[in-house]
Amino acid sequence: PLAPLRRPPQEQPTNPQLARSHLHQAIQAYRQGRFPQAAQAAEQALLHDPSDPVAWYYLGAAHWMLGQRDRAADDFRQASSREQSTRLSYRELNNLLSPIQGPVRNALEAARP
Repeated sequence: PLAPLRRPPQEQPTNPQLARSHLHQAIQAYRQGRFPQAAQAAEQALLHDPSDPVAWYYLGAAHWMLGQRDRAADDFRQASSREQSTRLSYRELNNLLSPIQGPVRNALEAARP
């Protein structure tokens, strides 16, 4: 369902509040090790705000943890292209990504701008 969203980051959020709610659910699910639910919630967040690099990073991290490394790499590339135009500072972004650790974090960092 995200194929149309995998394009350059000129997208505008359709419902930022709903996107944030789904992103919060994705982060909580990821922290709890519920990676299928984390991926699903991140996808929902992206349907409402495809420009959010954090949601793309969590989608990629969940895919990585589910063994879907190619999908994760593509998600990280999508996140990286959007990170360049985000309003979040590098520090804020790092704080939001702090639950992602280990080899998946290394892969994520390799994709960052």
